[in-house]
Amino acid sequence: MALEAAPALLSALLSLSAPAERAEGPAAPQAAPAATGETLRFNEDRRRLQLGGMLTLTTWAVANLSGGAVGFFTSEDERRYFHQMNALWNLVNLPLGIVGLVSAVREDPRERDAKAAREASRKQQRVYLINAALDLVYIMGGGLSWSLGAQHEVPRAVGYGQSVVLQGGFLLLFDGVMLALHERRLSRFNRRARLSPTLSLGPRGVALRVGGRF
Repeated sequence: MALEAAPALLSALLSLSAPAERAEGPAAPQAAPAATGETLRFNEDRRRLQLGGMLTLTTWAVANLSGGAVGFFTSEDERRYFHQMNALWNLVNLPLGIVGLVSAVREDPRERDAKAAREASRKQQRVYLINAALDLVYIMGGGLSWSLGAQHEVPRAVGYGQSVVLQGGFLLLFDGVMLALHERRLSRFNRRARLSPTLSLGPRGVALRVGGRF
């Protein structure tokens, strides 16, 4: 249903399945980190953002699974199906959120240079953008099920439709916020990276000028 943390899912599975390195012979000299200074801070900030996002998704999934299970056995008619779909939907969100958390925790902010850091952020933005478009489809589909179910008095269609509208609405908000936060951090990083201080000698002495995009 949801495609949240899709890139994190693949990268985490690959990293978890990789065998641990064994020390053989003299230790090789440690390579210098690819990210330092502003790039390192950007990578750390992006990692914290992903951790926060995946923690939010995981918390939402756990709350819906527990609430859905209780509601399914204590409610009747369309409310019963509403809670059932909430639980079923978040059976997908929960593992995605957990794998995304593991991937973010294992990520080393020092590994990506400025170019790789920008590309990683753009890839995440594309995923959130695609997800946002899918969220709109979920909302419209849920609304249609809700409307038709009410017209034909089908409690299952009503309850499922209400749940899908709720879940799609949350995911749309989640994806929109994550997309905006990634864009804001990337814009700030690009702006700072493009500043170019220069010294010039004029009739009044030496002048320091800072050029770039503000």
